[in-house]
Amino acid sequence: MIKKLVLLSAFLLCVGTMTAQRRVTGTVVDDQNQPVVGATVRVNGTKVFTQTNAKGEFVLPSVPTSAKTLTISYLGMETTEATIADRVSVLMKENTLDEAVVIGYGTAKKLGTVVGTVSTVSSENIENKPVTTPLDALQGKVAGTMILSSSGDVGNFSAVSTSIRGIGTVGSASSSPLYVIDGSPVGASVFYMLNQNDIENMTVLRDASATSIYGSRAANGVIYVTTKRGHLNEKATVKVGQQIGFSQLAKEVGNPMSGPEQLAYLLHNGVIDATTYAEYLAEGVNTNWQKYFFDKSAPIYQTTFSVAGGSQNTRYYTSASWNKRSGLTPRSSQNRFTVRSNLESKLNNWLRFGLNLNLAYDAAEQDDFANDGSLHLDSGVLGGNLLPSFINPYDEHGNPLQPIPFLNGTNQWVGAKYYKRQSNYSRVTGSAFLELTPVKGLTIRSQLGLDGYDFRWTRLLYPDHPDVATTHQGNHGEEFDRYYQWTITNTAEYKWDINDNHQFTFLVGQEGIKSDNNSFYVTTSGQSDSRLMEIDHGTDVSISNLTSTDWNRYQFLSFFGRIDYALLNKYYFNFTVRNDKCSRFGVNNRAATFYSGGAMWALKSEKFLKNVNWIDDLKLKFSVGSSGNAGVGNYVSLGLSGQGLYDGDTYWALASPANPNLGWETQIQTNIGLTARLFNRLNLEVNLYRRTTKDMLMDTPVAYYTGFSSIDRNVGELQNQGVEVTFDVDVIKNWRGLNVNLYGNLSYNQVKVKSLFNGLTEYTIANTGRKLVVGENPFEMWTPIRAGIDPADGQIMWYIPDENGEPTSQTTKEWDAEALRCRSHHSLYAPTIGGFGLAASWRGLTLHADFSYVLGKYMTDNVYFFTHNSAQALSLYNQSKDMWDQWEKPGDIATYPKFGSTNRFDNTTLKNASFCRLKNLSLSYDLPSAWMEATGFIQNIRLMATARNLWTITKYPGADPETSTNVAKAQFPNTREFIFGVEFTF
Repeated sequence: MIKKLVLLSAFLLCVGTMTAQRRVTGTVVDDQNQPVVGATVRVNGTKVFTQTNAKGEFVLPSVPTSAKTLTISYLGMETTEATIADRVSVLMKENTLDEAVVIGYGTAKKLGTVVGTVSTVSSENIENKPVTTPLDALQGKVAGTMILSSSGDVGNFSAVSTSIRGIGTVGSASSSPLYVIDGSPVGASVFYMLNQNDIENMTVLRDASATSIYGSRAANGVIYVTTKRGHLNEKATVKVGQQIGFSQLAKEVGNPMSGPEQLAYLLHNGVIDATTYAEYLAEGVNTNWQKYFFDKSAPIYQTTFSVAGGSQNTRYYTSASWNKRSGLTPRSSQNRFTVRSNLESKLNNWLRFGLNLNLAYDAAEQDDFANDGSLHLDSGVLGGNLLPSFINPYDEHGNPLQPIPFLNGTNQWVGAKYYKRQSNYSRVTGSAFLELTPVKGLTIRSQLGLDGYDFRWTRLLYPDHPDVATTHQGNHGEEFDRYYQWTITNTAEYKWDINDNHQFTFLVGQEGIKSDNNSFYVTTSGQSDSRLMEIDHGTDVSISNLTSTDWNRYQFLSFFGRIDYALLNKYYFNFTVRNDKCSRFGVNNRAATFYSGGAMWALKSEKFLKNVNWIDDLKLKFSVGSSGNAGVGNYVSLGLSGQGLYDGDTYWALASPANPNLGWETQIQTNIGLTARLFNRLNLEVNLYRRTTKDMLMDTPVAYYTGFSSIDRNVGELQNQGVEVTFDVDVIKNWRGLNVNLYGNLSYNQVKVKSLFNGLTEYTIANTGRKLVVGENPFEMWTPIRAGIDPADGQIMWYIPDENGEPTSQTTKEWDAEALRCRSHHSLYAPTIGGFGLAASWRGLTLHADFSYVLGKYMTDNVYFFTHNSAQALSLYNQSKDMWDQWEKPGDIATYPKFGSTNRFDNTTLKNASFCRLKNLSLSYDLPSAWMEATGFIQNIRLMATARNLWTITKYPGADPETSTNVAKAQFPNTREFIFGVEFTF
């Protein structure tokens, strides 16, 4: 019995020891002895954590006695560890330049030691935003980076365009940057299939020192995405979020006349008589066709889930999301599901492996009637401005009439029911790696990356559609597109330090890329029953429309190396070299080698600045190097054959000529930069760059007697040069818990043609309104210049250009678009871009306001051509209110010609598309940590409200100034979104 009591006592003592806990309190201050409010204090090896209050104090009431250390973290400060005691005092130091970033192959680097010009946007600027692609979060955030979202159609997978430091070519090669996710190159469309909450940061590489390691694909810069991972020795953290909201037009389009105004205009100009005018006026109809075509509250739903954590040797991150968005029209929708799993594990001291995998599925519908640039009156922007405002499209019960009165066209609700264009998109993106460290300092890594998708597009025209109801001729089209890109990368990196004064990093690597894309299209027509719409139920199955196939392949083989050297932690040097071979180029010119070198001088480390207290950090950078552009068609260097019919017989002939010497488009870039931190508050960066493109890949004309009109060649030279300025300043630092940071950036880029081909000094690009002139901006718009309205007869007059394209004092009334084309001195691409905003926090409240601006951008507004064209009014189409300022009688000084005159595409349709837009306004509130402690299991609850495209300042009269095109043909405009959400952390 005594033995049993002794054993029981020992057992209870052990249990008590294992479950014993202690109370730990403490204070967290910064280097100015000010309290750090909202710092996270975590007990290592447990799920126990809390946050500091307004005085920088924290309380951990239940800390296991087995725990030994705390980890204290706060945005913008160095993460600190402290030994557990009853009372803990913690000093945190700012960390503005030591953030770890990935700039290429090999291990991450401290930002303060990177020679290249790089900028990083962190997860707090990306997650929980109402965007269709995370790229939108970069807009206005990174100097020299212009991102334009050209459509508000949620089903459009190609609406965002990106350029870095200007447009690097005027030829047929791509101007898009290289996109890399976790070390593997991917296509831009991947971003439409990502959950933005999975992204840890996005890093933009801009100069040659940073990009040349990517060689042949880095001429237009690199955007490197790092996805989230768990942390070692951290128990699972679960996050569940729910957001709901709605979207609407970002701005009203045009300035159409109201119903009474249009009737008065038509009466004044004799289109209708007084009786007709009185009849319509008595009906009191004043239709806003934009409200008819576009929903003002299209719903948005998003649900996210993630779990992250790690053991001593393994860390993991797993997430899932559902995003459902309705567009502003019945034909626009998105329903996306994503799953991500990132896993890394250290098997022993010399072996580590990892797997990053993203699976996504999207069912979407794109509104081609309002989005493809064609001009549909029964949908979208054009109909919203031209349809008569005195026509009522609703019945007495408020239901849309079918067909649309006056237009006699199908309304969009009926059209969406009987004419469907739907897509199903499945995409897998990921990488797996194995990493060995056989000896100290040496890291050998092999990584296999995959980017692949299956895309299926279905078009159904039901025989019940009003447009084909009399013939019962339905139609079914199916397109299937399969794409994959495998990337295998092998690297060896060795780090060697000598007495802490000399630090070397040597990197060598090999990379191979193999891509395959094949597709086919099948269509049949003649389906007569909406219940039997399958392909084989069509009656028209002729070979000409039964199948269409396409097959594309390309491969890259690359070898590269890099040397980084740091001397005394104040002089930094790097040198990179890469050799690329690509199947796209001619057999005589498939390989090319690219180089770069850079240096950085940490001036603050010098004796003459060490005692200058107001300078916290100062660095001077210089780099020069080359990179390539392989963004051309897969078979442009080959002589291709084609098939045709002659006199009923099939023949084969040469369809395009071969160019075995076709090679790389090469860019040489020089950069001088200065980075500084001043007064322990202000971060400043200034860069000057020159980017010269040689051997541009261009489709150039050849003599017709060759049997062809053009051939792809390496010709000409283009130069971009500019300046970038970036700053952020801590206006208020931890004053009674309040922190306010202001940021801004400005970039100015000047581009000009240095040389062309065949000795030409100018060359007109057909059907673009552009002419390439040596020494001039290649993106300048050339257009006839209107001289005004002749007071004598109300006819339009245009200036006659001189031999240099400048308007003379001579005018003509005879329209000839080519003969009258003059220099407009306005550019398609804006020379000045940037952004600014603020981030503020106070006792759990966090506010972000982000603005983006584009200055000097011009665009031809196709809709303006119709809305300021009184010849359209003869057919009762509406006009802009501006049209009252038209010529009436001899002697009138008017803006617009006499009624009934046809408008022309001259400089009056070329509009200033500069804008400043409030891209993001978000407010969040983290409930007090004391409330969370009371629950015993909830770590945090965050309430969120976000608005996107809330406010736009622009003179552009069209649908949207953000559109990336030279002619705006009634594209689906950007939308304004409002989102409300909650996120739970367990």
